[in-house]
Amino acid sequence: MPKIGTDLQTILEPNPSCPRLPPEILYHIFSYFDLSSPENTDGVFDLMAASMVCREWCEVARPMITDEHIEESQFMDEEIDDKFPENLQRFASLLSTSKILGMNYCTKVNIVIIAINEFLGSPQCVDDARTLTNLPTKPEDHDALFTILALTTPTQLIVQIDKPAGYAPDRLHAREQFLSRLAPHFGVHALTLHLPRDEQPPDPQFASLVHVARASLSKVTLLGRPDPMTRDALSLCVDVRTASIFNGHAPTTDSILKGWRALRSINLLWPAGRVVETVSGMGDTLGDALEDIYVIGSPIMEEAEAAEVAGVLEAVVSRCARLERLYAGASEFPTMSFNYINDGVLRAMARNCKEIRLLDLAPGLGLTAAGIWDDETAPQWPKLRCLNVWNEQVVPEFVERVVLGCGALEEVYMVTEVSEDPGVMRAIEQRGFEWVCDRLWRRPASDSSVVEREEARIAT
Repeated sequence: MPKIGTDLQTILEPNPSCPRLPPEILYHIFSYFDLSSPENTDGVFDLMAASMVCREWCEVARPMITDEHIEESQFMDEEIDDKFPENLQRFASLLSTSKILGMNYCTKVNIVIIAINEFLGSPQCVDDARTLTNLPTKPEDHDALFTILALTTPTQLIVQIDKPAGYAPDRLHAREQFLSRLAPHFGVHALTLHLPRDEQPPDPQFASLVHVARASLSKVTLLGRPDPMTRDALSLCVDVRTASIFNGHAPTTDSILKGWRALRSINLLWPAGRVVETVSGMGDTLGDALEDIYVIGSPIMEEAEAAEVAGVLEAVVSRCARLERLYAGASEFPTMSFNYINDGVLRAMARNCKEIRLLDLAPGLGLTAAGIWDDETAPQWPKLRCLNVWNEQVVPEFVERVVLGCGALEEVYMVTEVSEDPGVMRAIEQRGFEWVCDRLWRRPASDSSVVEREEARIAT
């Protein structure tokens, strides 16, 4: 096979002295390249190279490689493949060659992970399985990375932030140069930042990168605590629609969320610390455009804190008329701790959240769902499709009224205490639900106009 990158015109022109194989024979040969797993990058790269040998090979091999084969490849995750530097350079070379030949294999890759410490060659990133020899520290590794970013657009950019405080001047200079080269490629839609968990001094170099993404960023995931300048830069990304924040710092999170008034979906995961400190600012900072709220934290053992948390959530749902999904609770000791959602929050949802599509009632004390509606009032959730009742304290009457009153409901999961209630079972049968497994019932898919009919029924 000719070496890629040498005399491209000669490579693509058929050699009259070479015997030509029929396309079906070529296809049979190329079928031996394993493209079945995203982890097998060699198969994808080998077939890409084969497609550039000559025109006959290209006509057979190129259709066998879909954009998905390249987009879903995991070679850009250096923690998965120890051959990361080699794969980085090879992919950059193949992309460059394909562009010159007008083949243009793909315009995007799914995920690009950039661990700043690894590209700078920090021994902090080395463990028993990795040595300095397979870190992407060479100039050609950096060139390959920026070639890939220049020729494709990552659907998600994941950056693992280092701690520049205390760096020697030469390392600070190398970091500044690396981030400067990264800046033109930072205008992404989805950004994940792995941040230190402890407080860091201002980092103007990295904050400037976030400013580059200000106009394009719509999805942000934060793991840890950004430095003050990066925090301020993030808060200026006003078009963020989806946010996930894990193990963060409550005041820092509140400061960022104040700038994200157009937020549609918020996912907060706080496994430690008092929940009330995490959510206390939500009532004032979160905008009224929210459609999804997901909050998981530590168990609440004190009734006073539970009341504070529920009060914040009640204030949020009272003004979020577009809310479609709400899940809030603890992942540990659910039968011994208080629920984040109490009956007051549920009543606020019943009054204000007409767009609700999924209702999850997690385990925990303080939630019974009793008296949510009076005798004359029917549930006003015309778009509710899925009801999950994980809480044993929820009264059967609530489930019965939802099943009978929400015409778009398609799926119901209930704990045993509720599923054994005769009234609930009559409602389930009356509405045509069928038992699927365990405590799950599902109604056969109805026609697409069911939601519109249900809305019209409620309106009249």
